[in-house]
Amino acid sequence: MKNFGPLMRISFSLTCLTLGIVLTGDTLVGLSSGSLSATAEYRKTLSEALAVQYSHLAGRNHSDTIQAGLDLLIERNPQILSVAIQLASSGTFAQAGDHQRHWTHIEGGHSSIDHIQVPIFKGDAPWGTLQIAFQPVAELENPWSFVHPWSRLILFVAFGGFVSYLLFIKRTLRHLDPSAVIPARVKHALDVLAQGVVMLDRHGSIVLANTAFAKGVGLPLNDLIGSTLSRLAWVPATPSTEPSSEPWTMALNTRTAQADVRMVLADSSGKSRHFLVSSAPIVDESERLRGAVVSFDDVTQLEEANVALGGAVKELERSHAQIVNQNSELDRTNQSLVVEIDERKKAESEREALNRRLQEASRRIGMAEVAASVLHNVGNVLNSVNVSVGLIQKTLERTPVGKLGRIGQMFQDHMTDLSLYLTQDEKGKQIPSYVVKLADQLNTNFTGINKELDSLDHNIDHIRRIIMAQQGHAKTQILLEQIQLTDVVEQALAINRDSLEKASITVVREYAELPTTMCDRHQVLQIMVNLINNAIYAMQAVPDRSHRLTVTIGYHSGSRERVQIQVDDTGMGIAPDNFKRLFTQGFTTREDGQGLGLHSSSLAAKLLGGVLSATSEGEGLGATFTLDLPLTQATLAA
Repeated sequence: MKNFGPLMRISFSLTCLTLGIVLTGDTLVGLSSGSLSATAEYRKTLSEALAVQYSHLAGRNHSDTIQAGLDLLIERNPQILSVAIQLASSGTFAQAGDHQRHWTHIEGGHSSIDHIQVPIFKGDAPWGTLQIAFQPVAELENPWSFVHPWSRLILFVAFGGFVSYLLFIKRTLRHLDPSAVIPARVKHALDVLAQGVVMLDRHGSIVLANTAFAKGVGLPLNDLIGSTLSRLAWVPATPSTEPSSEPWTMALNTRTAQADVRMVLADSSGKSRHFLVSSAPIVDESERLRGAVVSFDDVTQLEEANVALGGAVKELERSHAQIVNQNSELDRTNQSLVVEIDERKKAESEREALNRRLQEASRRIGMAEVAASVLHNVGNVLNSVNVSVGLIQKTLERTPVGKLGRIGQMFQDHMTDLSLYLTQDEKGKQIPSYVVKLADQLNTNFTGINKELDSLDHNIDHIRRIIMAQQGHAKTQILLEQIQLTDVVEQALAINRDSLEKASITVVREYAELPTTMCDRHQVLQIMVNLINNAIYAMQAVPDRSHRLTVTIGYHSGSRERVQIQVDDTGMGIAPDNFKRLFTQGFTTREDGQGLGLHSSSLAAKLLGGVLSATSEGEGLGATFTLDLPLTQATLAA
């Protein structure tokens, strides 16, 4: 009860008093009597009614109906433990329940309130006895059982009385508040103070407290009025502090003022608040003790600052020791640094000389890489140049120039009778038609040679552009011109035509209708030549099946501002581990490769504002290379 307020204690005491009065009245007047006789009368009436029923059924020999009735009686009446019909001629006619365990035999054929037996007649002659064992009245009539009305009445009076007394006393105490006699201006003056102020009566009960104290201890003002300061969770400031030394207790007991006593209060969250407590007794004109006034100065922040300051001082002492150790270590390090600096100066001069040699070697390696890139790209075009030169040579070898000389000689031999020779001689008659056929063949050869010469011109111009693009090693220039991407792709296919025919590779063209675009023709051509050449090599590496090269030109999916050129082969595919290194310089899977083609093509694509990418479902499943470029039309470029 110490942890409950006076309001709860008074309400509980009044409730206990009320229950005592009710129980005393029951003892003196007998409020719960009469239920036992009612139970006995009910059981007697039930037993006699059942006996009449079973006498009627026995007269009609309905034994099955009697047994069913006994079973139903046990099932539906929880107060009946067992029932049996004992025949007059000895023996049990029918029973339900554990009758041997529940039935207690009573001499003389008498009955008790728990064991009732009634005779059954068959006609006018005694036939048997109905025996019924009921649940003991002591269990049913236990007044402390919750099912008993008396127990429910006691619980209702206890709960209802406690709540009613609590509300009534709480409302009444509002008019009996001891702080009500204190003027409001005094209360306001105390609430303005930053310190907590409490006024006690001579018994130590709180009659007045200001807002600062209530906030400091974390309790409402109404809960503080009427309680004592000692019931708060004060923690001894030192191990020797005892409750008898509390400053308000000392002031009331000794009538002497207590000043600046350190007290510690533990709040509900487990945190501690520190107070400097001063207390002075209050006496009237007759020197009689009326109470005490207590002030609480909250110094929690100051205490926390002192603790933090103490921790900081200890940390500074540790830091000072560390600094001393570090200074001594620095002295030893400085001595070794002097020697190390001399060694580093010597190493620095050697490093500068090595850097100069490395720069020269790097410059030469860069020149070599540029030369290798030029040779790689020029080599791809020279393959087509060699093809064109070979075709021209074969065409010239097949041209019948010598036969023209023979015809001229025949004309010269028959200058005098040329008309007769051409019209009447068998050989002469064939000359005009032969000359026509020879002219057609010469014209066809001349057209083929012109076509190959045009291809040679384009390829040689492409070689010249490759060399110009690499001149200076660090200069990157783009020559924009209006081009049709299909023309550039067809030129790249023509450059690789001989390799495609030798490998028996079928070329599939899927070209969408695209406008012309402003781009560097030779950069795009260089990329496409490299991609087609790599595709041919990848398909030649798998000679056990037929191959197809598919070149697709169209818009980028979801955008008409970019175009894509895809080169799809049915070759050896790309291993998953090779994707990260695919476009790096020096990486190649070809035995005679240098790892420059895809690297230079990727750089060229970035230079054009595009990107070169590759996909493959795995080794042996072919690969697809995609060149993604911006579509810049001539009108926009202007």
